[in-house]
Amino acid sequence: PTLTTVLTEPGATASQLLLTGTYPALPYMTYLLVGMGLGRLNLRKQEVQIRLLVIGVGMAIFAQATSYFLLYAFGGYQRLLDASSFGEEELAEVLIWGPDSLPTSTVWWLAIATPHTNTPLAIAASLGVALAVLGAFLLIARKVEAWLLPLAAMGVMTLTLYTAHLVGLSFELHYDQPYLWFLIHVTLAALFAVAWYRALGQGPLERVIGLSVKGTRRLVLGGTTGTSRR
Repeated sequence: PTLTTVLTEPGATASQLLLTGTYPALPYMTYLLVGMGLGRLNLRKQEVQIRLLVIGVGMAIFAQATSYFLLYAFGGYQRLLDASSFGEEELAEVLIWGPDSLPTSTVWWLAIATPHTNTPLAIAASLGVALAVLGAFLLIARKVEAWLLPLAAMGVMTLTLYTAHLVGLSFELHYDQPYLWFLIHVTLAALFAVAWYRALGQGPLERVIGLSVKGTRRLVLGGTTGTSRR
């Protein structure tokens, strides 16, 4: 969407931003809410770490298995072929990599679990993988915490690093040597994150967001910083 489409196609633009685009706001609220819930857990407890790993693996397997059965055991694949202009090879590619935007020609598109399609099953699968990875690395950190410092440092400034990553991609220097530029991006991100984390802690953009939230909270709550107790 562009500023022009906001004026010329407000309905379609709103739908794309909220529901059907690559990063739609409403489905992605799922990740935000789960993240807020995780922030209230004691992630240092081994029991919690194991539960995250088990639940994450279970969610990912369940989502992918459900998608597979809906598509190949209950006729979903053929319904997608009939309702779209894709041939078998094109549809196979879409089911692996995802379409540019989720088609709306049939409700059976909701049965796919392809990344960036933002269907319920796709969200469940990716969220399951995220929980499993988090649980696994928390368990690993119990033994080799010092070796995971670069990952921990990058983890406290994901917004900063992702923004810098997108800015770097905008120069379009990576197309000829994608693997080299991948290594450059990862190396620079790790070095910057470790240096900043050791010196100042929270990432720069995260700090700005945190200050704005605190300011808004003080404004809304009239200067108080907590809730009243009964």
